Amino acid sequence: MARTIILAMLKCCLAPILLLAPLLVFATPIWQWSESHQIQLTIRDKNPSGNYTVTFVVIEPDGNKESVTKQVVGDYSSSVLYPADFATDLKPGKYKWVGCVNGVAAVGGQFTYAVKAGTVSLTSSFNRGGPKGKWLC
Repeated sequence: MARTIILAMLKCCLAPILLLAPLLVFATPIWQWSESHQIQLTIRDKNPSGNYTVTFVVIEPDGNKESVTKQVVGDYSSSVLYPADFATDLKPGKYKWVGCVNGVAAVGGQFTYAVKAGTVSLTSSFNRGGPKGKWLC
């Protein structure tokens, strides 16, 4: 009888504590974050003439050529993140890029990625109508 009374008292008193325990444990946020350096390349037809295919081509400082192709509907823009959408890493140096629409260079430019004394700098330039020079789209 005494054992039953003790068990009933424990259930009565411990039940609210056990129900609130998860709230007490997880009440404080535990934050997770990440950082990365990404270059966003975007193209958009401001005078939409239908759907198109765009291939973003990036020539890395060591001469390697990386590309990503996307389908674009109407006047929507298409963006890629370099190097996340490409199978590569961001390395210090000068890069050239071009946006090829249906196989023809439409836009492009260059950017420089540098890490000096714990700081990161990015400079870029843009060429409307495609970059100068020979490009294989």
